[in-house]
Amino acid sequence: MIFALLAGLGYWGHRHHWKMPRFSELRAPWGAETIDARNGSGAREGQLAGGLAAGSPSGGMAGGRQSDAAEARLALPIVRFVSHDAVYRAGIRIESAQVGGLDEFIIANGEVNYDETRLAQLSSRTEGIAWRVDKSVGDPVHMGEVLAILDSSEVGKSKADLLEATVNFQLKHEMSQRLQKARSAVPGASVSTAEAEAKLARVRLFNAEQTLINLGLPLPGDWEDELSIEERAKRIQFLGLPDSIVDNFGVEVVTANLISLTAPFDGVVIRREIVTGEVVQIGHPQFVIADVSRMWLTLSVRKADAHRLALGQEVWFASKGLFGEVHSRLSWIATEVDEKTRTVGVRAEVDNPPIETRDPRHEGQRLLRAHSFGTARIRVRDEGTAVVVPNGAVQTDGGRFVVFVPLADGRSFQPRLVAVGVRRDGLAEIVEGLGPGERVAVSGSYILKAEMGREQANED
Repeated sequence: MIFALLAGLGYWGHRHHWKMPRFSELRAPWGAETIDARNGSGAREGQLAGGLAAGSPSGGMAGGRQSDAAEARLALPIVRFVSHDAVYRAGIRIESAQVGGLDEFIIANGEVNYDETRLAQLSSRTEGIAWRVDKSVGDPVHMGEVLAILDSSEVGKSKADLLEATVNFQLKHEMSQRLQKARSAVPGASVSTAEAEAKLARVRLFNAEQTLINLGLPLPGDWEDELSIEERAKRIQFLGLPDSIVDNFGVEVVTANLISLTAPFDGVVIRREIVTGEVVQIGHPQFVIADVSRMWLTLSVRKADAHRLALGQEVWFASKGLFGEVHSRLSWIATEVDEKTRTVGVRAEVDNPPIETRDPRHEGQRLLRAHSFGTARIRVRDEGTAVVVPNGAVQTDGGRFVVFVPLADGRSFQPRLVAVGVRRDGLAEIVEGLGPGERVAVSGSYILKAEMGREQANED
């Protein structure tokens, strides 16, 4: 039996020239036969080259690049099935290349921070003692709302100086006016001296007014009216304090030393460094106020991707615990690389929407919180006319990308080299080598690639 088997094997090898049959021959009748266009007749080769040139996509390669591409296509063997039924049984499905939108994004890590243009560090303009503190960390505040009231002897002295300068100016001015009327009966030197003293008193009054203004205490609107000294003293006693607070003062509050710290805009108290009775120093922040309705997204982009950034590009940011994404646009791109992370910083300003809830305990809270981390998608390319095919239509061949275009007989497929761009959502962008509307094999292309590779191996 062994000798008979060896004899039969020798006969078979001699008859088939010691070559194994191809996959398509073993899988008949639905197997494929491959034909290398280069082994045909001269007329057949010329006809195939002309067909390839005519079938190139519109707006494709010009001049030498087009001929090079055609030559590269001719180097790949055509895959041909024995029948249309064989194509169907092989699971090959054909669709047309579509034109659609295909975006490209850069992924970057980021952090939520306060908007520095809406962040205020409040400190007293004069030394004093914290007389009353009304706000704590986390309290919402409105523009002009009192945060704390200080007792400062300098404020009282400035008000007294203003009253004194006002009385002195009135006296000097009236004296100058009387001498002007009696100019013919008094020496001219006396008139000149009175005018000079009136002018000097006006300068001192101006300086006293500016001292209060520099403390953040603007003068009452009727200060220039004809008022008695008692009325003037009453108007500036609680200068800068809202009537709602003054009305709650008892009769025992007679001091004129009080000055308030007020919020410069609507926001939230995020830091407080003051307690009642504390000695307040100039330059040391007592409150930090932040407007949390608008935040900054500070992102770190890889240096290799920085050249693709541009102001106005759309950004989508997501963070743990954040439902969905927040949308914004790039508003700033750093001009330097971070020395530690070797990344390029970018920033986007984003509206911070309030949390929608029926629980009154959460009223006023916002969706984004400062110093929380997340991931951002920056859209660097918005292509609305890209040629796209399903990912299953693209195969790789030695570092090259190949799609299979059906020929007119419906059972033959021409491999075509293409350049692939972005891949996303199951689609691949064809940058070069395929035009919109051209038909390609979108499933079963791996069988076509296997047959093409087998034929190439046999040739080698």
